[in-house]
Amino acid sequence: MVLDLSRVVSRVFKPHSVDALLARPDVNLDLGADLGEAEPGDAPEPHVIAQQISGRLEDTWRRFARLAEELTPPRDARTFRSG
Repeated sequence: MVLDLSRVVSRVFKPHSVDALLARPDVNLDLGADLGEAEPGDAPEPHVIAQQISGRLEDTWRRFARLAEELTPPRDARTFRSG
């Protein structure tokens, strides 16, 4: 995946620094391993934790892909242009 760092600030795009994002009260970087109330020695094996996190990331990726599809404007069949 190549990041486009040439984006220009506009009505629909505003860049944010990592520090600014992390300063928001609703930011949560917890990847969601099911550690629950387990004692440190009773935690799942690392590969189990990695599988749990991977599964959640895959689910999230699918939701983003569906959202992107829903937000894509229909194309005119005659001109193949959006909108």
